[in-house]
Amino acid sequence: MSSRWRHWPAAVAATYCILVIGGLVIAPAPPAIDSTPMGVSNYYRGESDSIRTVVWLIAVSLLPLAVLMSTVRERLAGIGRDVFLLGVASFMAATTIELWFDAGLSAHAGTTPPDTLTVLAGIAAYFTPTLTVADLLMAVPVAMAALRIRIFPRWYGYLSIAFAIEQAVETLTITGRHGFAAAGGTMNYTLGAGLFLIWVAATGFACTSAPPLSARVSSPGSRIEAGPLS
Repeated sequence: MSSRWRHWPAAVAATYCILVIGGLVIAPAPPAIDSTPMGVSNYYRGESDSIRTVVWLIAVSLLPLAVLMSTVRERLAGIGRDVFLLGVASFMAATTIELWFDAGLSAHAGTTPPDTLTVLAGIAAYFTPTLTVADLLMAVPVAMAALRIRIFPRWYGYLSIAFAIEQAVETLTITGRHGFAAAGGTMNYTLGAGLFLIWVAATGFACTSAPPLSARVSSPGSRIEAGPLS
């Protein structure tokens, strides 16, 4: 690969991060599970136009994310390759469903009773807590690939381990009802989302120095050791 195109995964990762950050800037995070009916109603009525813009940005962002994650999978082998794919597919599906809820709630907020909005928003609030499992399915295989068989740089492996640990702890927000650890609250949309964007950006840079599996197999004297999660 020419040096001109070697850094394209980093550019794709940056595109995804810019789109998501743009969405986070345009509209505040959705109400958490402990929000009052009036707070939920005010949010979806007051931010209806902004929310639809955010939905568009996040929907479009799935395009560069799919390309980047396909690039990562191309560098994996063994069970880890399939586990990673399942994590990416779960992330994409969960994000799409969340966008359905946000777009629908914002479109009908003016004519829907606050209690009904609260029930639907409460369902949507569990998007980020359950998304932690998909993040673990993505982070653990690449961490193993980086630290055990050196497919990716070691720094990326350590970062992925740190991200996985945080996401494992963040699964507790599934049972959280109040404050920082509430479902759909600050731990999900500030800490977790921020670390995910850092991890995605790092993934783009890590892929620039990691050759695809096909290139490693075809190179003279190469040997692929595929462990349980490599």
